[in-house]
Amino acid sequence: MTPWLLSLALGFLGQSQVAERHEFPFEPGMYWNYEGNVVWTEPGTSAVQRRPITWRMEIVEVITRDWTTVAVLKGHPRDLVFFDQKREPRTSLLVSVNLQKYYLLEGDRVQPALNRLKDPKDLLIGLVRESELFLEAPVSLGKRFCDTEMLTRTDDLYCWWVDEEREPSIKSIPGMQPGWNGPEYTMSFRSPSSSEFIGFAPGIGITSYDFNHHGTSSEVQLKLTAFGRTAPR
Repeated sequence: MTPWLLSLALGFLGQSQVAERHEFPFEPGMYWNYEGNVVWTEPGTSAVQRRPITWRMEIVEVITRDWTTVAVLKGHPRDLVFFDQKREPRTSLLVSVNLQKYYLLEGDRVQPALNRLKDPKDLLIGLVRESELFLEAPVSLGKRFCDTEMLTRTDDLYCWWVDEEREPSIKSIPGMQPGWNGPEYTMSFRSPSSSEFIGFAPGIGITSYDFNHHGTSSEVQLKLTAFGRTAPR
């Protein structure tokens, strides 16, 4: 590389934003309490049901492998999508790579990934998929992130968008540090069948969650009501 090209590359690197901490607090025992509503349709009927709900997300374990850190979550708000009366919090994995990209692994992706993470001989090749990208740090207004195949789409679909930097809504909830004043953002992901909106505060996590399916009735509306860390046992 010529000196001119080297100086140009270093200039671009100097201008790029680099995340210096986890956007989520990756500590065992961290919890987020939510209150809100769920809407669903009972199987085999057209009757739409609605009920208030309280929900808790927590980190039950943190696994670190070199530049990859994984929070084992119980009760991500997405667990409430297509709700049923017997719904219990599920296990999912939030995978942070280089403090920059965060991937959410759910369902039958969880246990095989956990097995690999706990095998020191596994090189973790292909642990995450681009379609599982959930967050890209640092978060800033107007940012867009998604699967590489979707980056060149000319509409607003199938990508996460940071739509709004909003007035912080959680200053007074239990667990917040006195004097905290944001920032807090609204992020959205849209497809032809559904819309997902997440309130997010760096260093805090998910402050609100809204999901709406455009076909079969399924809605989730949650707002953060408490945030903190349980004492180690």
